[in-house]
Amino acid sequence: MNIQERKNKDGVITSYRVRVFDHRDVTTGKQVIKNLSVKYDNTKNENWNRKNAEKQGAIFENAVEELIVTTSNITFDDYAGYVIETKRKAGIIKKSTAHGQRYKRKRAAPFVGHIQLKHLTATEKLTIC
Repeated sequence: MNIQERKNKDGVITSYRVRVFDHRDVTTGKQVIKNLSVKYDNTKNENWNRKNAEKQGAIFENAVEELIVTTSNITFDDYAGYVIETKRKAGIIKKSTAHGQRYKRKRAAPFVGHIQLKHLTATEKLTIC
């Protein structure tokens, strides 16, 4: 984890940038870094703000390690289409099953298709009767 002060033109700290190593890209071998911005609270002193940035950074680092954080903007509809086609091409599902899943995807799209996967969470427990 790396914490950097972000300053404006006058040299006043406005925020802290927390950088956390996520993984290495398989194709290029380059590091993939996740960033978090922590706003500077002018009502508190500099020491408190630095400690707050470290605390938020530790929470962010744990979230990255547990694969909770994502920066992808892919929507549920796009991902569902990708999964169906990938499984069909790999022979995991039959053509007729893929057709049925595409129909269900089309029916679900107006309700959840526009939601990005990073924002999609379960809010209620389902009860099966």
